[in-house]
Amino acid sequence: MQMQSTRTEDVNRTFDLGSDDGLAYVDSAVTPRPGMEVRRVSVDLPQWMIDSLDQEAARVGVARQAIIKVWLDERLAQERPAAPTRQRPGPGGRPAAFHGW
Repeated sequence: MQMQSTRTEDVNRTFDLGSDDGLAYVDSAVTPRPGMEVRRVSVDLPQWMIDSLDQEAARVGVARQAIIKVWLDERLAQERPAAPTRQRPGPGGRPAAFHGW
């Protein structure tokens, strides 16, 4: 989706008027997010495990990759409970929380 160009003066005026919707002027598709860079990995899994992941993904209504990411994130959080929590970006780059399935 192509964002419409906005003049700096318009953004400043919106901010000065008290609007906190600065994200409306940010294209999250190209905005760098430190620590959230994506790298592709390849994992070999047995067929029964892939079938189980697909069944759970279909039950919840998401893609297999989403189930894997959420489950890995939950497990990593369990393994490092003292680590500071980080906000995961949701739609439009806004923070969103995972509440489990």
